[in-house]
Amino acid sequence: MGTDRVRSWLSGYQGLKFEYDTWAERLARMENEQYIPAMRMGDESKHGPSAYDRMGSATTRRLDFEADTADEIAELKAKMKAIETAIKALPDPMHRGVLIQRYIAGFDGYKLKPWRFIAVQLYRRDDDADLKRVQRLHREALETLEEITDEENNLLL
Repeated sequence: MGTDRVRSWLSGYQGLKFEYDTWAERLARMENEQYIPAMRMGDESKHGPSAYDRMGSATTRRLDFEADTADEIAELKAKMKAIETAIKALPDPMHRGVLIQRYIAGFDGYKLKPWRFIAVQLYRRDDDADLKRVQRLHREALETLEEITDEENNLLL
């Protein structure tokens, strides 16, 4: 499969997480709206829609949205879980630590953490020797992950 393909697959985690978080946030807003419905400007008549009508409409919109997006959200969760499971399958805890710090934990939003930051997390220092050690661990982790996924006939990818 190649370490570039493994690296690309792992790098996709941040995008998946961002998309999942966006869906979850939208669902949370919709759920909140069903309990505290926003006031709607009507046609200035004295008998506009009641709060119960707005709550019912908000509940219907949320349920429809959940039904429409359930498969997509489940697919996102499954892809994220596959990456997390593959990383947990690594036998060396330092390899797992580097990959988790680099791809799963995120940094400054949804960017990959810089090598220097990972070196500080693992070794409490960030000199050149530690940076090289972190990059070596990363390379070894990708190679090991490639072997593991090849042994399982690329089921995780």
